[in-house]
Amino acid sequence: MSFWELKFDVISFPFLLELILRIFVSGICGAVVGYERSKRLKEAGLRTHCVVAMASALIMIISKYGFVDVLRNGGFVTSVDGARLGAQIVSGIGFLGAGVIFKNGNVVRGITTAAGIWATAAIGMALGCGMYILGIVATAIIMLIQFLMHKFPVGNDLYNTNEIEIIMYDTPETRELLKTQFDKKLTLIVGTKAYKKDDGVAMIQLNVKASHNFSTEDLLKLKDEVSDIVSISL
Repeated sequence: MSFWELKFDVISFPFLLELILRIFVSGICGAVVGYERSKRLKEAGLRTHCVVAMASALIMIISKYGFVDVLRNGGFVTSVDGARLGAQIVSGIGFLGAGVIFKNGNVVRGITTAAGIWATAAIGMALGCGMYILGIVATAIIMLIQFLMHKFPVGNDLYNTNEIEIIMYDTPETRELLKTQFDKKLTLIVGTKAYKKDDGVAMIQLNVKASHNFSTEDLLKLKDEVSDIVSISL
């Protein structure tokens, strides 16, 4: 069915609304699961789960109803399995998405971007099947979710992840003072690596989550407040 022949006789308008509702409800259910993960400060949070759930619903709809126009085109086609190529797109884009996920120490980045790539592939499949309205509506809902989650972040989305390297004189008092300073700045330490050096000096690598990205000024203030710090860097 070409764009200029767009009608609602292959998939009726009421049924189209039903399909849109399925995508919307999938997004809500994905957001519920993602909210719990996000509150536990997991990397795959509300946005990621919401986008993946909606994309999965869209792909399932395409698999079931995306080839109705071919089956009804003049009666000369009695069977079609166009979903085979679609399945290869789903798995192939999965590998592409994995390429944008990377791990640096205890920090994982790119999960939501990978989910967005996968969802974009699903939208392209919908438009390729001639489901123009469904593809456009899915795009609008996903963009709305992304906008709202950036505007009103929750859970893990409230924090930026920073990796800080500190060389300091290692004593229990210094450790406690350092922890106190991070607590004052509402900063969560999520990963630690420590390397003992000579003369009581240790190098400590911290992965921290804070509501802001640490600046050079923040690091200099921290060095002034903890006198046993020899050097500190991002």
